[in-house]
Amino acid sequence: MLNKIISKLAHIDTLKQKSQEISAKNPTKKNKKSSNEKSPKSCKNLLAFSGGPDSVALFFLLLKNRVEFDIAIIDYGVREQSKAEVKYALALAKTYHKQCFVKKCPKIKSNFEANAREFRYEFFEEIIARLGYENLLLAHHFNDRVEWLLMQLGKGAGLGTMLGFESLEKRQKGLVKKEVSYAIIRPMLLLKKSEILEFCKELGLKFFEDSSNTDSSYKRNFVRMRFANEFVECFGKGLQKSFAILEGEKNALYSGEIKDFGGFWVVSAKNTLEALHCIDMLAKQCGYVLSFSQREEIVRCGFSCEVGRQSKTTNMAKNHTTKNHLIKSSKKTNGFMLENITSIFVSDSLDTESKMYILMSVIDETSGAEALPKDFREFARKAHIPKKMRKPLYAFSLQKKLKYQNALECVIKRFY
Repeated sequence: MLNKIISKLAHIDTLKQKSQEISAKNPTKKNKKSSNEKSPKSCKNLLAFSGGPDSVALFFLLLKNRVEFDIAIIDYGVREQSKAEVKYALALAKTYHKQCFVKKCPKIKSNFEANAREFRYEFFEEIIARLGYENLLLAHHFNDRVEWLLMQLGKGAGLGTMLGFESLEKRQKGLVKKEVSYAIIRPMLLLKKSEILEFCKELGLKFFEDSSNTDSSYKRNFVRMRFANEFVECFGKGLQKSFAILEGEKNALYSGEIKDFGGFWVVSAKNTLEALHCIDMLAKQCGYVLSFSQREEIVRCGFSCEVGRQSKTTNMAKNHTTKNHLIKSSKKTNGFMLENITSIFVSDSLDTESKMYILMSVIDETSGAEALPKDFREFARKAHIPKKMRKPLYAFSLQKKLKYQNALECVIKRFY
């Protein structure tokens, strides 16, 4: 059973190799520091732990594969057993010489799942930024992926959205200041829930069952209990083949290019659908999930708009947009900016195909009041550089110590 499960783990060889490199550098070191003590990075991986069967199974699978990791757990305080789950996490950490980070979540009054998720990722990213972890390990499994697929089918979604999370995803938050950059790894994404439970039973592992998972008033639970679990047990092999085929078709359909220039990205796409897919991918890296209505508004605005920033001066209607500006309520984020810069490529006579080029950057509120120097403004005017491109391009020229024209040419020539 163990060998069968290990053979299905994703990216486990890479994790093992990096852990061996760390062990070679620190052959006698055992990390026994408290969760509140800031220390140099002793491993590259942070495991999101809950005390449930999935995260417990992943904890022991990582141990058996000699992957170095620490753990983080959140006490939401909505169930009495949450205290016991935290106590169990601390006990495991002490036994196996791991750091255990614990945080108490304040009471969530509404939209529990979404707000809990936001709180959870803020906690993980704060740890990652402070202590330099490179990977966030999550215990999602194959049933979770099928569950997501069925939920998206019920909502109405395209191919890119329906396939949901992948075994490896890059995340980047605070792009301007490079605050957090890490990878999400889901080693158990090919494992069925029944296999995970069997593994826990075979090894006699202690875990906690979340009683709220049986509450069918939650849409996710309803889909899981009525459809997903039984569907996976009956048609698991065929479903995994289907996901592999659909992944290949998605990659063929969405073949747009994304170039990273440090403070901004430029997307090259053959059509609107491809451009939206690339922007959606970048948004997810920054912690955003675009809604269907947002995607429609982005297209309506010709890919020149701001997404995710709440207007500070006026209360605007929910679906109100002004020219080149898209408003969406956002609690703690500044959002990101899109600018259609296709004209720059066409005017340079370098674009031999019919493509569109979109600049995307995270909005940096701290530098909003800084005026661009007069010589750059004059250059930008003569070069017909779209207004939203000017600040990122100026910052890029300073960062790379390039003349303005050379900075512009550098952006253009990266696609040829």
